[in-house]
Amino acid sequence: MLVRDEAALDRLAQEALIDKYYEDLQEYYRRCHSQAVWIDTADDPTNADRAARGCLTEEFEKRLLKLNPRLKFKTLPLKPDKRVCYIWRLGEAVCLCVYENPWIPEFSLRARQTEIEFNPLPFFNPDNRNADGKQAVMHINSKDMPKSEWDPEAGETRFHGLLPGEEEVELPWREVKRGWRTVLLYLLAAGELFLGDVEREFGSADTRGWKVATGKDQTGMEAPA
Repeated sequence: MLVRDEAALDRLAQEALIDKYYEDLQEYYRRCHSQAVWIDTADDPTNADRAARGCLTEEFEKRLLKLNPRLKFKTLPLKPDKRVCYIWRLGEAVCLCVYENPWIPEFSLRARQTEIEFNPLPFFNPDNRNADGKQAVMHINSKDMPKSEWDPEAGETRFHGLLPGEEEVELPWREVKRGWRTVLLYLLAAGELFLGDVEREFGSADTRGWKVATGKDQTGMEAPA
């Protein structure tokens, strides 16, 4: 009995370690996203022309060293198109950020992702109300429905197209190329740079995203990656 109890405790300990690993991983990605710059919609973060606005990575690193001479840089051995910024702490190399080489855009370039959102407003008629007369309800005709067929294996109806109220929208998704302003935010979050020094050297971005990420805009807008 004791052996089984010890085995159960060991298994629980391993499961706890796995849970802790995934929690730490989720927290890591949350921190990464919180430091990414969200650019105003007028400056589309999925527009490839943004990649042309940038500088040589070598020149960017020289300017960083003016703000913190302790920063170190290295090309990733297996990915020569990437550089890493790191620093030595207590005898260990701590990675601060990975970015583009040999050219780095000012703002991060993102891929697009198509998602389906629900927008029922076109189907609401103020004159069409429920039984108590207090709330307008959606009015949908059969002509509004897409073609469909019954799937006996799944036990449900399959629709060929979007349902009433659904619409496809393209949203900025994962980072394709990391911009140097995003790198600056990582270094600010790590405590290796100061905002005043950064904006004296690199200037401030006249976008709401930069202002939110640097704490200048407190209107509640988040700045995801």
